[in-house]
Amino acid sequence: MRRGSGNPTQAEAVIRLSDHAQFAGRRPKGCDLMRQKNPFVLLLAGCGFCLLIIIDVLITGGSWFAKSSPMITGTMNMVNNPPEFLKDIQVHDYVAASKLIDAQARQTYTAGRIQRIEEDVEKRLGRLKSIPATFTTQDYSTNPNPKDPQMPIVEYYYTFDIRYEKGTATAVFRFRYSNIYNPSGMISDFEIENVQGSNNQ
Repeated sequence: MRRGSGNPTQAEAVIRLSDHAQFAGRRPKGCDLMRQKNPFVLLLAGCGFCLLIIIDVLITGGSWFAKSSPMITGTMNMVNNPPEFLKDIQVHDYVAASKLIDAQARQTYTAGRIQRIEEDVEKRLGRLKSIPATFTTQDYSTNPNPKDPQMPIVEYYYTFDIRYEKGTATAVFRFRYSNIYNPSGMISDFEIENVQGSNNQ
């Protein structure tokens, strides 16, 4: 047979066609491994892909979470601190209640002043008996910030309907911050309003 000629003879063409048919059904060993439907192999491949996605989310989301973490913590404190404050005054632990007051307001809302506010209501309505697990109403307002026009002062309001032995009242909590991205969640202002009951004067 002639090798390398430009036009193969009929016999050469048949041999080449035969060779092609002979190897057409064969695949490299690597391809056979990839086509095996082994559940364990498929599971490992799937887990590896999911792990890559999780790592990507953690890397991209970690930066956002680090920045927003103080805001999330402060917001949670605004929700959790008022019920704790009310539990403290219910058992007359005014020192513990004063520790939930924001540092800038502690000179105003000392343990002694908190005690006077509560005792004034208890003289008329008796002991504090019932505290709701969460706030009754929630609101907020904004005011210009003379130190930073781009960052307004935000004031949040939370009210709690509380029940005494002989009547009801509304506990009002205010949280005042000049940086909404880093709220402490500590109480800025506290009052007991709408005192109603049989001994109300």
